[in-house]
Amino acid sequence: PIAKYFSWSRSTVSLAYSLNFMAFGASALAVGQIAGKIGFRRTIFVGGFLYGLGLFLGSFSNNSYELYIFYGFLAGIGTGALYGPMATIIAYWFSTRKGLVTGLIFAGSGAGTILFPSLGRYLIASYDWRSAFLILGLGAIFINSLAALLLKEKPKDIGLKAYGDQEFSETSEMDGLNSALDASERSISAHNWTSRSAAKTKAYWSLMFTYFFCCICHSITLLHTFSYAADLGIARNIAAFTLSLAGVFIIIGRVGFGALADIIGCRRSLLLALTSQTFVAIWLLFSRDVWNFYIWAIFFGLGYGGTFAQYPVITRDYFGLGPLASIFGSQMGVSTAAMAIGGFFGSFFYDLTGSYTATFTLSFFS
Repeated sequence: PIAKYFSWSRSTVSLAYSLNFMAFGASALAVGQIAGKIGFRRTIFVGGFLYGLGLFLGSFSNNSYELYIFYGFLAGIGTGALYGPMATIIAYWFSTRKGLVTGLIFAGSGAGTILFPSLGRYLIASYDWRSAFLILGLGAIFINSLAALLLKEKPKDIGLKAYGDQEFSETSEMDGLNSALDASERSISAHNWTSRSAAKTKAYWSLMFTYFFCCICHSITLLHTFSYAADLGIARNIAAFTLSLAGVFIIIGRVGFGALADIIGCRRSLLLALTSQTFVAIWLLFSRDVWNFYIWAIFFGLGYGGTFAQYPVITRDYFGLGPLASIFGSQMGVSTAAMAIGGFFGSFFYDLTGSYTATFTLSFFS
């Protein structure tokens, strides 16, 4: 609708999305370094507000550069500021069932990818694209700001303990200074990691490279499966439904693999999720019928959704809470670069060879 309204090319409009993605990664990387200093709740408030403000101001765009600034950069920066602080707050509040809780909360972003495009299309059909941006922007400002104001960073801020902590005995005034820390803060004291010291370990780079290649893998199939199905003669509405079905199983994967991680451990759960999203890349090469793509949607959705919630929990288990926002922010920054690289090279190999064989093989080996 924006391209048609201004008589712009599709690439002109899609550049705003690409800039949004780049700003998201840069913001996640930068905010992770400073969120602990300025406060996680304050960071989430600013991030949520900037995201809504970017959409709101984007509704007044009359030039492509205004759309790039407001939606591309401002909204992207706001979104990127949310993930690291949110992961840290989750870790403060839960000492057990961390996988399930992280999966449940981050399933919200998966649900948003299904619900909000539909809401956006409805608003555009009912009004126009400017009204859609305006309504979504104001809604985001109100909901995100209210949620941030109600958020409590640590359970001890309101006299509670993290879920799963053992009951503390009552202490007298004389030993009050020596009272036990809750379990989440004991992990900080025990390790005393910083992002700089963590970056000197093999575990840090193992997680970083795993996340990088994980995102290359799923970015390729996520971007190209629709076109691949259409090239095989599958109706476009059926191909679109396949992606929606994958979106449903992304949500199920985030919650399900999160719960599984609490039982078998995050590393085993992550391995199963990675296996699920990897092997369906080869499955696509032998897919010719609609039911083949439905099977892809199920296993890809479970795997793709299942990987995301594991990284902050594994990072916390290795390095404690101190550098979690910084490290997870770095992981998110790396992931956006990987998504861009995977999408580009997937298209490159298709243009080079005229088929998706090399494209999906690259996804598999990633």
